[in-house]
Amino acid sequence: MHEEYAASVSAVAAAFSSVVTAIAALGVFLQVKAAAKAHNGTLFLAFTERYNASEMAESLRALAIWGISHSNDSFAMEWVQNKARGDKPAMDLNGHRRFVSRYYFDVARLFQARLISREHARALLTNNGLNVFYLVCEPMNRAAHPSRVTTLSDTLRRLCRSYGDGTLHSVSAALDDPGEAQA
Repeated sequence: MHEEYAASVSAVAAAFSSVVTAIAALGVFLQVKAAAKAHNGTLFLAFTERYNASEMAESLRALAIWGISHSNDSFAMEWVQNKARGDKPAMDLNGHRRFVSRYYFDVARLFQARLISREHARALLTNNGLNVFYLVCEPMNRAAHPSRVTTLSDTLRRLCRSYGDGTLHSVSAALDDPGEAQA
């Protein structure tokens, strides 16, 4: 009888231990989930600050103005040729192109690495600058680097094809009054 009692107590203790272990595992899971959510929030805020920086506004405005004023099919090749000659405006545009492209490519990289969700990536892409990236930066990127792999651009297109109606909204305002334009 004593052995049966000991076996019953042992079984109850094992069951209790399993329940405690399951509760602890649930606690760890919830902590990891909360940490991931906090990490996504931190990344989102950092990218929001990056997009809202005056350097981004300046770069988007310069690219949009240049893109609309050179709206022919060969504007990107024209830019590459001017840059190769050391043309100062073309060199400045190169810096703007790199700055804006880096933002969007970084969003794609974070999404590809599963460090941010599709929802967060799309939230970071839904801005007017996306159209400047697609309509001005991407043709310039292809002209400057014709053999580059387009994986990041393809990822961006799958996440968000355009913003609004896909036009360069900031351009007409920037051309009318550069101080009033919002990129």
